Amino acid sequence: GKGKRAGRAASTTSRRSTDQQASFLDAGIFTYQELHDATQGFSDKLGEGGFGAVYKGTLPSGTVIAVKQLVKHTQQIEDDFKREISIISKVRHRNLLAVIGYSLESDVPMLVCEFIPNGSLDKWLFRRRENALSWEARRAIAIGVACGLAYLHDESKPSIIHLDVKPGNILLDEDFNPRLADFGLARLYDEKESHVTATRLKGTAGYLAPEYAMHLQLSDKVDVYSFGVVLLELLSGRRAVELSAPSEQIVLVDWAHKEAEIPDNLLDIVDRKLHGDFVAEEARDMASIAILCTQRSAALRPKMQAVWLMLTGAVKVP
Repeated sequence: GKGKRAGRAASTTSRRSTDQQASFLDAGIFTYQELHDATQGFSDKLGEGGFGAVYKGTLPSGTVIAVKQLVKHTQQIEDDFKREISIISKVRHRNLLAVIGYSLESDVPMLVCEFIPNGSLDKWLFRRRENALSWEARRAIAIGVACGLAYLHDESKPSIIHLDVKPGNILLDEDFNPRLADFGLARLYDEKESHVTATRLKGTAGYLAPEYAMHLQLSDKVDVYSFGVVLLELLSGRRAVELSAPSEQIVLVDWAHKEAEIPDNLLDIVDRKLHGDFVAEEARDMASIAILCTQRSAALRPKMQAVWLMLTGAVKVP
């Protein structure tokens, strides 16, 4: 059974113990056959990424899962994948995607996560003409993601920087509670190291903090910036970079900062698909928080804990 196999894996692991391998044991180990059976031969494809495909499956216990396969993998991608497992198997939070286990048995490494039925936020924000997400849903999603990020930055020891916060990595469950997913780029971070430099730029254009994009400087404030961009997307229903927009509105952050120069104009960025059905004071607060989060200077951005408290209304927005 599962316990015996995990025990056997543990004993082989201790012989070639690296921290990373030892920390894998926080997640369950699956055989290729178990995942083949659970997904009925990898037949129900949920989506395709640059790395390979994601399949839906059901474990014998009835748990519905998503299995992420790493088909096209270089050593670098495999290292990122192993790092993702070692990091994500340690975190447990209602706003973070739970990892159930992994399989490294075949040539195709696989990550096993809980299945989240409503897919990613980008689909709901940008790809639907009608039935736009309600204001309440948008605000709740913002609060949930902020809570998950505050947990990664402050509760997790060592801190974790996600480095790829964007609507495509925010999954929505049956009640539209958000789960931050895809820790393939995440980094462990020690606050005592004031200057951590990345070896190469990863992440998604439009969401990258200037100090990271230009100087590869890493801190939790890189996530704060990306989160600010997501807040602007929730507010406006527009993508971070919207090439079809008028020239001054192409880059969402630049447009929002320009509108913010005249406080009364801030609400001009609110999504027309809401047809005015939103709480003006909450929208103004959310826009102000987004402007704070997307300051060019990392030092001027608030920490995620403060952002979360401002979004919930527990702390006044300056």
